[in-house]
Amino acid sequence: DGAVGSGRRFWVTIRDTLALLLVAVLLAFFAFMWLLDNRFSNFEGGAELYVRPGDRPESVIDSIAAQTKIKHPKRLERVFANYSLDRLMQPGHYRVGSHMPSVYVARMLRHGWQSPVNLVLSGTLRRPCDIARKISRQMMVDSATVMAAFEDDALLARLGASRTTLFSLFMPDTYEMYWTDDIGKILERQKKAVDAFWTEENLALAAGKGGWLAHVSRSDRQDFRDRLALLGMGLENRMDH
Repeated sequence: DGAVGSGRRFWVTIRDTLALLLVAVLLAFFAFMWLLDNRFSNFEGGAELYVRPGDRPESVIDSIAAQTKIKHPKRLERVFANYSLDRLMQPGHYRVGSHMPSVYVARMLRHGWQSPVNLVLSGTLRRPCDIARKISRQMMVDSATVMAAFEDDALLARLGASRTTLFSLFMPDTYEMYWTDDIGKILERQKKAVDAFWTEENLALAAGKGGWLAHVSRSDRQDFRDRLALLGMGLENRMDH
């Protein structure tokens, strides 16, 4: 009986030890998976994303994969599913960095942590459709929506302009904005830049007082003249007041 009891205790000990080892292995595995998703980078390089309304998580993953290697694609898919990005992903412009773990990217897309873009207004801007095309090529808003805003009398009046003085709202420059900003925010940003430019000094310079243009560099003269050309009627209105 003593031998039998010793044998049973031996196998119970083995069983308990194996159970503890199994638990330890499972805990280590889940800890590693957590670290893999939450702390370790899942991308070998960077990627730039433009997410539109209705885009699917699969298309976002495809876009990332087209720009850089995803170390653990299945883990990224699982994380995106856990964060319900099929329902909760926010439109916007995002930058994925090589240092980012999967969970951070999922949170970024879910909460709309966008990276700003540069809206550049330069080149040929002689007609409203030129401006609309320039904006729509760089922002999420489409050219038809921009053109509709250019004919929205209430919106233009709120900005101190009208259809005939539309060009007075625009200043050739580079503007940092969010890709999803609507046309109202874009026009307000333009209005702010125009108001900041038309100081009393610049109004006097534009009127030709003091012969200032003859005493600055050629590039500065051209930049100033370019701005005057676009603002056109806006200058005339401001000089009249």
